[in-house]
Amino acid sequence: MKRVSCYLLGISLLASCGGRQPQIDRTTENGVEVIQNHLAPYVIKGEPTDFRLEKELAIDFAGPAIGEMGLANATDFMVDAKGFIYFMHVWKEGDTIFKFGPDGRFLKSWGRKGQGPGELQFIIGACLTGSGQLIVSDHTNLRLIWFTDEGKLIKELRYPPDGRYDIIYPVGDDRFVGYARVWTEPESDSFEYTFYLLDGTLKELKKLDVYRYPNPAKKGERGVNINEFFVVKSSASRIFIGNEDRGYEILELDHDGNPLKKIRKEYSRVRVPEEIIKRRKAAFSRQGRAHYLPDYYLPICDFFADDDNRLFVMTFEKGSNPGEYWYDIFDPNGLFIRRKPLNILTWGEIVACGQVTRNRLYCFQERADGFRIFKVYKIFWE
Repeated sequence: MKRVSCYLLGISLLASCGGRQPQIDRTTENGVEVIQNHLAPYVIKGEPTDFRLEKELAIDFAGPAIGEMGLANATDFMVDAKGFIYFMHVWKEGDTIFKFGPDGRFLKSWGRKGQGPGELQFIIGACLTGSGQLIVSDHTNLRLIWFTDEGKLIKELRYPPDGRYDIIYPVGDDRFVGYARVWTEPESDSFEYTFYLLDGTLKELKKLDVYRYPNPAKKGERGVNINEFFVVKSSASRIFIGNEDRGYEILELDHDGNPLKKIRKEYSRVRVPEEIIKRRKAAFSRQGRAHYLPDYYLPICDFFADDDNRLFVMTFEKGSNPGEYWYDIFDPNGLFIRRKPLNILTWGEIVACGQVTRNRLYCFQERADGFRIFKVYKIFWE
């Protein structure tokens, strides 16, 4: 009888615990909410925490038509609200922006290589506005260019003449993020890089974040993750910033630059393979460049947000299939809900060539022969 009572008590406790929502690890820093995620994902009652992918479209970038356009090595693209795809590629002569239909059919191109009105030299950032315009940031010509979705030139705006901003990223109709470097004395331990929020006239509104880059003259160049991880991404309503100074953390702000939350996560370090260490060491030695080689990668390679402000964060941990890397998926509240391997081409150690919008994953993948293919998957949350 005693054993039966204990069994019933255990069932009762399990049923009681099963109905509870998990305790979210939240704190506050300087008035900003901090979501602390752990290695195990949260399971939120009534919320989908996984998804499956169903292939909807593929564009073979090894095909002769793509080759004739000079797009075979393209990696940059944008997708508008109707599913039209805009590929951007500046490592070629002629046009640099190519519009494809939702069915994968090529429609038109524009933005010739050059310095004249509507011409481009080096696209460093782009966004599609709510009004259907494409804003492109030309890093070499130091200007922003507005096009209609049919490629008609609307206007141009030059970077401020004081040279304060190395790069200006468009993030919305009248919001931009300027990337500024402050070069201190040569003997300083670090240089200061800063993101500033700018309005539609490129007037500075506020400072968003600061990253202090170790002076290579003091320590040498970092041979793994050579580019600093100081990254800004945006959605229709949010700005997200990753800063390697803070490890695995993504700062979420609204389009007025007001901090909304800090999303943090515990992580397992990924060791740099020995063959990469040897290869990089040999390359730096041949060039006579001072360098150092960390034993581990940074916690984040890249990330992007969907239309609902879910975050897809690419780690350096490889999946079991060729081309796969493990991604951490966060819900719109900043809660870690799933780890999932995704096959998305990564360019170097800094960019995942994919994005999620219209409840679809758009991405480049690398074929076995080294050529690229562009795929569109419908996402089914479950």
